[in-house]
Amino acid sequence: KLTKYENNYICRTDPRDVARVESKTFLVTADKYASVPHSRQDVKCILGQWMAPDDMKQELDDRLPGCMSGRMLYVIPFR
Repeated sequence: KLTKYENNYICRTDPRDVARVESKTFLVTADKYASVPHSRQDVKCILGQWMAPDDMKQELDDRLPGCMSGRMLYVIPFR
């Protein structure tokens, strides 16, 4: 358990496990600090990379133009 943060735990994986690559994983939320801890601007957070929803939308539109045209996306929420 991470004692500095309320209800936060750290889980580590085997570095050889290629299924989880933090450098390519982004947390997209309206509020940055809902998903990553507060840190100085010059410090890169190792717990997750954050991106604003509008920035992610633009990034996806630039990389994958029209990829969902005519398709239905089903989102199943879970808790």
